[in-house]
Amino acid sequence: MTPALYLAYLAGTLAFCLTPGPAVLLCSSQGLAKGARAGALAALGIQTANAFYWLVFVLGLGAVIAASEQVFTAIKYAGAAYLIILGILTIRNARRSAEAAAHTGPAPIWSTPYVQGIANQLANPKAMLFMAVLVPQFVVPGRTSHLDFAAMAASSLILDFLVLTFYAWLAARSGALLRNPMQIIWRERAAGAAQIAVGGMIAAMRR
Repeated sequence: MTPALYLAYLAGTLAFCLTPGPAVLLCSSQGLAKGARAGALAALGIQTANAFYWLVFVLGLGAVIAASEQVFTAIKYAGAAYLIILGILTIRNARRSAEAAAHTGPAPIWSTPYVQGIANQLANPKAMLFMAVLVPQFVVPGRTSHLDFAAMAASSLILDFLVLTFYAWLAARSGALLRNPMQIIWRERAAGAAQIAVGGMIAAMRR
């Protein structure tokens, strides 16, 4: 891959990363509810799922998900349902969370920001479809090597992580202003509503 082609790829990837979507909304909601570290963990979970997508894409299975309505729909609705239910539970337990804020123990693994990040992105096959559209524009038949693919994947994962972590940090700065129990209750409700919105966005996606 030539330097010019690589820079063009970086520009296209950065533009995509900066565009608000389910991943941005999830990381922002985690940053708002639990702080920048939680948002960064959600971003790390998203990149874990993205790394899986890259592996699947390079192995040539991207076309299967892109072509199969059944696979696309099953993954989409399963992940959307998970996030919506989690959001409802967050709103329902907002008062309890405020009361227990000073005595919070380890969260169940299925509700940790990292796992939510993985579930969010695995429920978003449009990430795979995006790669199927974007990546081929920067592939030169017979000249793009495995090293080129590795560089493209690494660049995409790093850029997306940095952007999502920044969004989480901005949300956390706002969340840091919310300290008393009533504010915590409304912060939890806002975070739950954001999770429901993420699930709704995924469920509403069209191919």
